[in-house]
Amino acid sequence: MTGQYSLDPALPVLVRPDGAVQVGWDPRRAVLVRPPRGLTASALAGVLRLMQSTVDADELVREAISRGPVDTAEFTGLIDALVKAGVARPAPTHPVGRTASIRIHGRGPLSDLLVDALRCSGARIKHSSQPHAVVRPEATDLVVLSDYLVAEPRMVRDLHDAGIPHLLVRVRDGVGLVGPLVVPGVTSCLGCADLHRSDRDAAWPAVAAQLRDTVGTADRATMLATAALALNQVDTVISAIRGPAGNPGDRPAPSTLSATLEFDVSTGSIGTRRWPRHPRCRC
Repeated sequence: MTGQYSLDPALPVLVRPDGAVQVGWDPRRAVLVRPPRGLTASALAGVLRLMQSTVDADELVREAISRGPVDTAEFTGLIDALVKAGVARPAPTHPVGRTASIRIHGRGPLSDLLVDALRCSGARIKHSSQPHAVVRPEATDLVVLSDYLVAEPRMVRDLHDAGIPHLLVRVRDGVGLVGPLVVPGVTSCLGCADLHRSDRDAAWPAVAAQLRDTVGTADRATMLATAALALNQVDTVISAIRGPAGNPGDRPAPSTLSATLEFDVSTGSIGTRRWPRHPRCRC
């Protein structure tokens, strides 16, 4: 066992009356481990709690030895088992990626919530609201188009032409909408979604024109929940940019790729609407 290891800090380390140590408290996902020879359950729990911050493998073994005459082979096997169970992980040894640059474009409560929340994300955050705002592809990894029920067409066109990923975030009729996340040339685009709507309702272009400068409204709980759902998607993008460069396949793809998440606070439900590429769209 070499390198550095960490334990998911969201999982509490608990000592059970039967002498086992439990990692996590959800009975469906918690992992139970038995102390290796030479360590009590309390001593093992103390060592595992150190792993809630990244710790070097040698330091971890030394800490275990300081708490009892532990069998080191058995102890390292226990750590390997925790890694296989998915509750611990080795720290990456290769360089991390660059800092992500995110622009929030919009004016309204969702824009304000997202800008405030992302300030502590470690990414570079910019905020714009004017329809003539210029976004440079070499300086922007993601644009969040927030608050307006229908995104400004020129901005959408410029983003697509520049190949800049963009994510819609708004509320409609009291329901939070997050997505689709558009990656130009990879996913369907917002034009595809408009064409699908027009297929179902021929009046959609006329309706959309009236909604272009309209900011969606909803109760505070819906606004906060929508911002939280959007933040999760943005964090996924930030992690992909900032995280280890070697294993992109290990990271989950954002669930809003070519899809809209619809969150209804009153029922506590999240629905997903898929937007496949439209055959008549030029994208």
